[in-house]
Amino acid sequence: MKIKKYAVKSFITFVIITVTMFIYSLPVEAKLRHFRRRIGSSHGQKMNAQEFLIFAGGILLFFAIVITLIVIASKKAEKRHPKSKSTTQDRTQEISQKITKNDPHFNLAEFLNFSENVTVKIIKARNAYDYEALKLLESEELFSRDYNDLRFNENQSVSANTINISAGMISLTDYETDLNSEKITVSVSCNISSHSGIPSDTRLKKYMVTFEKPKEIWTTGQYSDKFCHNCGTEISPDTLRCPICGTVITSDHSGWSVINFKEI
Repeated sequence: MKIKKYAVKSFITFVIITVTMFIYSLPVEAKLRHFRRRIGSSHGQKMNAQEFLIFAGGILLFFAIVITLIVIASKKAEKRHPKSKSTTQDRTQEISQKITKNDPHFNLAEFLNFSENVTVKIIKARNAYDYEALKLLESEELFSRDYNDLRFNENQSVSANTINISAGMISLTDYETDLNSEKITVSVSCNISSHSGIPSDTRLKKYMVTFEKPKEIWTTGQYSDKFCHNCGTEISPDTLRCPICGTVITSDHSGWSVINFKEI
């Protein structure tokens, strides 16, 4: 890319110089004679304005061809040798290693699944104005903010639609620790659609979810429930309420609570 920028700058400079020289070569003033005395052909003959225009045009065309070839070559080189960028998986592994140093019981795969299920449950609870479920899924401060916003929407007669949610790509994006707690921020992409089944109704949304856990709480590596803890009905990990008894299903937080949840 540096070569490309240098070539463009050189081309612009050359155009300016050529145009200036051409203007001075026009047979309008005494400058023409002065200019012709200094510029001539290889045989010592002096160029007129038309000849100089052809000469300058040829050089401009040459520069244009050279720059085009440089640009094409640089693009091909970028395709063959793309710049190395830290991928989501690389960043996730890097953060996971930092967490493991402070929490030897941390299990990356299980935590990602746990984060995914909690994200889906919060979206469902917000959409259904299910305050009881939301209070169990979020920290007290976050729930207080959500409660006010949801109440406002509910009072404005904003109807809650029945939706389908499927989580897609999920990764760790940040990790902070201090003397009292640890914080992990997770990025979760979700496909959200209504029960109409129309493909155009499906929207991809991305959420940033921050979990916090007091340092004195150690995890056991259990991040989800397979059965309703009230009636024992088998359920899926992202189930918000038991389909039989209606009990709110909260995953085993292992000390982690959601302190921030926002769509980006």
